[in-house]
Order: sequence, then C-alpha cells, then structure tokens
Amino acid sequence: MKLVIGEYQNFLDYSSLTSEKILSIIENYSLSFSQVRNQMVEWNIHFPMFIKPFYNYVYHYQTIPNQLDYLNYYLATNVQYFIEADLDHQTMLGLAARLYRTYPSLVRDIHFSTLLKERLHGVVVFYNTQLDIHNDIDTLIIANNQYYSLSLFTGTANGRKARAKKVHRHTRFSNVTYIELPVSFKGSSQCGDFFLYGNRELNLVTQQLLLT
Repeated sequence: MKLVIGEYQNFLDYSSLTSEKILSIIENYSLSFSQVRNQMVEWNIHFPMFIKPFYNYVYHYQTIPNQLDYLNYYLATNVQYFIEADLDHQTMLGLAARLYRTYPSLVRDIHFSTLLKERLHGVVVFYNTQLDIHNDIDTLIIANNQYYSLSLFTGTANGRKARAKKVHRHTRFSNVTYIELPVSFKGSSQCGDFFLYGNRELNLVTQQLLLT
C-alpha cells in the first residue's frame, strides 16, 4: 500500500505556535505522576485514542494544555463513551494516571515537529494523527518528492520493546522510508519539568536524511 499524501491534512498547518512559544507556555507547568497502575486500564480496556484530543486542544485554543486541562478535555471529548462504559472510581483513577504519563511525550513530539518545521529548509514537515495512529508515522518529512517517517524513541530496553510492539500493530506504506532514531531518555534539552528533543536530535535527523 502506498501513501497518497493528498488524502491527509497536515495538522501543523493549523497551529500558529512556534517552538519558542511552546517553551514559554510549558516552562512554568508542573508535572505530577501517580503511582497507580491499574492492570485493566494498562492492558485490557480499549479507551478512545489519547492523541487526537491533545492535538484538537492545541489547534482549537492555539496553546499547549497542562496535564489537568488535557485530562478534562479528553474526558469531555469522549463523554458519551464514559457515560456508556460507566467505569468505577479505581478504573478512572488508573486512566487519569495513564493520561498523565502519556502527556509529556505528546508535548515533546509537537515541540520537536514544530522545531523541525522551523529549522529544516527545502522540505515539508508533516503531521497527521491518522498516520501516527494507524501507519507508524510520528512525523513525516517530504524531501525531493520522497517520504521519510521519523520515529524517535528511548534507547532503553523498555523503549525498544515498546517500539517493537508499535511497529507490529501498524500498517506501513511501501513508498515511505522509515527512519528509527533511538535517543536518550531525557532528550537533549530541558524546559522546566519537561525533557525535550533539541539540536542533538535535529542533527541526527539531518544526518539520516543525508544518508538515505
């Protein structure tokens, strides 16, 4: 199956945020994490996707939500699901904990996609939630009429294991070159409580594009 890019919207076109603006928004956000890990929440219940509400919030409000705003927007977006599911209190606590853990990586990814868009010249940086969810494309770069999918993940044993699972459950396109970049758990840049991708990862991407 081939990627037909005209069938997808580039969500980055709908954001007015710059990488510096994102930093100024999140620098005073505090991250908090619960030790709750509900096994049903982690492995057995198929919740509505976590990614779309985050990006919808960004594009609707033109800002980055904090953890609580993200949680509340996710619940409001999927209110009919939760009315029908009628989940107990412990399950909801487990879901909140999981959303809170997911949140920093969503912030990291949108910041890096925005940074790539600003710094890489002569290419198109493309992000679409459908491509992310279904086709293993975290960020797409279009250069010289070629498609390159960037997948950045932590180079730890757990990170590689999670990455392998993600690859297994996605449908890849035959006309896309998939570039995998294991990186440091903490990234190369810090803003307040957030560890982000920065110049080190930008240089890795540039090197990989030159090699392909």
